[in-house]
Amino acid sequence: MKALFRGNVIKGMRLVGVYDDEDQPVIEQYLDQLDGPITDNDEKLFHQFVDLIPSSQAEQYGDIPPQSRVILVSGSLTRGIVARGPFPARSIALGYAVNLSFGQMTNYYVVDQEPEYMPLRDKLYSLVEKKTAAVA
Repeated sequence: MKALFRGNVIKGMRLVGVYDDEDQPVIEQYLDQLDGPITDNDEKLFHQFVDLIPSSQAEQYGDIPPQSRVILVSGSLTRGIVARGPFPARSIALGYAVNLSFGQMTNYYVVDQEPEYMPLRDKLYSLVEKKTAAVA
């Protein structure tokens, strides 16, 4: 699975959603068309997919509904970003973050899906569903 972040240098990068690996090309094509050739850096938005490391209890969570997926993120621009998840609830992710951080120099932070991206997230999930339905 992959976490999709969107934003820019001024506003920061925010979590749009969590998607299956095979959904990335369809989503990237849509976002490339959506963003277009904006040259003003204050307005230009970028997107970045980050691979997710599944938790050791991933099988116990089953199929997590897309709108309730939460991830953990650690790292920096110089060390790189490490993301884990998805988790079915913020409380579960927080407990896992405590376990991962115990005795380590690394801290993990719970990242929720950004509410401002809800319309975009819904559109992307509908594109992915159309692609899956066309293949079936």
